[in-house]
Amino acid sequence: MSALQQPLWATPDDGISTETSDAQLDVERSLAAFLAPYHHHPDSVQQEELSNPWIDDQDKGKGRSKSAPPALNRAAHLAFLARWLNPLPGAYVAFDSNRSWILFWVTHGHDLLRAGLAPHIRAQVVATLLSFQHRDGGFGGGPDQIPHLMSTYPAICALAIVGGPGSAPTAEELRAGAVANASKGGWDAIDRKAMYRWMMSLKQPDGSFVVHAGGEVDVRASYCVSCISLLLGICTPELVEGMQDFIVSCQTYEGGLAASSHPSHFFGDSFGPQPQLGEAHGGYAHCALASYLSIIALKETYQDIKANVETEPSSSTRREAAPAQLDLDALLRWACSQQGLAIELGAFRGRTNKLVDGCYGWFGGAGLFAVLDACLIQQRGKRRRRNPPLVVPEPAATGTEAEAPSNGEAQANQAEDGWSTESGEDEEYNPFAPIQDDWLFDPIALQEYILIAAQTSTNPEQTGANWGGLRDKPSKKADAYHTCYNLSGLSLCQHRIVRSTEAQLLLEQSWKSGNSGDDTTPTPEAPVNSPSAVQEPKDWQKACYVSSLAWLAEPESAAVKPGGGSSRIVGDPKTNTVMPTHPIFNLTFPRVKLMMDWAYDQR
Repeated sequence: MSALQQPLWATPDDGISTETSDAQLDVERSLAAFLAPYHHHPDSVQQEELSNPWIDDQDKGKGRSKSAPPALNRAAHLAFLARWLNPLPGAYVAFDSNRSWILFWVTHGHDLLRAGLAPHIRAQVVATLLSFQHRDGGFGGGPDQIPHLMSTYPAICALAIVGGPGSAPTAEELRAGAVANASKGGWDAIDRKAMYRWMMSLKQPDGSFVVHAGGEVDVRASYCVSCISLLLGICTPELVEGMQDFIVSCQTYEGGLAASSHPSHFFGDSFGPQPQLGEAHGGYAHCALASYLSIIALKETYQDIKANVETEPSSSTRREAAPAQLDLDALLRWACSQQGLAIELGAFRGRTNKLVDGCYGWFGGAGLFAVLDACLIQQRGKRRRRNPPLVVPEPAATGTEAEAPSNGEAQANQAEDGWSTESGEDEEYNPFAPIQDDWLFDPIALQEYILIAAQTSTNPEQTGANWGGLRDKPSKKADAYHTCYNLSGLSLCQHRIVRSTEAQLLLEQSWKSGNSGDDTTPTPEAPVNSPSAVQEPKDWQKACYVSSLAWLAEPESAAVKPGGGSSRIVGDPKTNTVMPTHPIFNLTFPRVKLMMDWAYDQR
């Protein structure tokens, strides 16, 4: 439901001023000021009688029309991102270990905005990223830095965006102004064998990973391993063994997910259940749940493929104990509670009782809910829909009472958990109408926050870099990180991306079984006495490929906004629409497909 027409009630407190409550009050006042030009004041008597601290008395109940939601200032945002590709001022020296992240934020931001980089810039980015590669495997945050999982993930993602098959451009070619081409995309320069060995060296007995040699355990490391290995075609059962159990151990009493969990052997059994290391957090939640979904989807796809290939069960088939499962209902409750009220413009906070932040529109918002929705469907096999109003049809004139459900039967049907396989129709976009479809969060309000509060400037005439970029909240400055993740959140508010059985079948049918990759791709070990010893690695690779790509954008309904346009997009679709991004990898789909076609030899 749009925040533009809801009364802006302040968050209640106990009347005792604290640093936290004062900060919340400042944010609400700031957001209310940004919202004022667009806010549709309700004109009902009931709303007029209620106390509203943010709207002046003379404005109450007038019901006057307001400005339409602003346009996405694309030109200014692209100018802002491009500036991050130039030498940065000396104050940015602290970003020296985050250079792979900067290149990912900038290149992915361009992709989401449907803008390409010049060929010579792409070649420079490819060469720069490959200079971060360590001889022992993995990438550092910059040249000659230790390999780190949280530097390797953005490096591989950025290479997926700007690179392609072939060797890296040479220094001579770059100096001569040569452009990247089909044979100079740099992907062949990624040492996948060393990458695999390095990631296996970081694996811990409980299925977790440390972020670098001698580093700390972090569930984000599991996410990086999952994404890197699937994109590069080097995922094996040995690599992901135990990962699901570790992720489940990170779920906290709130239902969300924390960075890690304390190993039980450290405390001993006398202390009861192992405590969680830290509190539930939106960033950890998305990373953990995306990894969790990748694993369960991969395993199910693998079993489906094996069932289609094998004529009879193999006596040597591995039998594993059933892995632990996340409490998805608890996670859903926690995730929903992180979306702010109308006074917070529907933005998301990263943790309970914290301030809203634009970047969590991806991590705890649209990105998390796209994965959570897929997990719930994977678990229950059906879609969640709101229960319709209870309507008991009248018996037909020629029928009997038995032909129509009784009131008790209708109530029993109504009392089910609200999950249905029906697709339904999206409602026409109307800021005064509640959401009637099956979104698990409020995508309209989140879009309004990104467009109204997160943009540095909504004036289309202000197109320079100083006016571009997106931010945490109005009191903060724009940066490349928040620009990237605000746009990512905006993407999955506009595009309903779902896992698709039809897409999985098409991918399985189009798989080129004769292509088994090259000798740089590690494959899972099968028992030597198994009849499927030759086939099993190929089936696993096929499952990795198919399960990662089996997503589709749900088509829109026929419902449109007054005057035309998309029913899901706030504002003018011509200016505000961005590219759909993959809920797991946070890359646009063509980038994922092209890199995986190369990695799995499916070109």
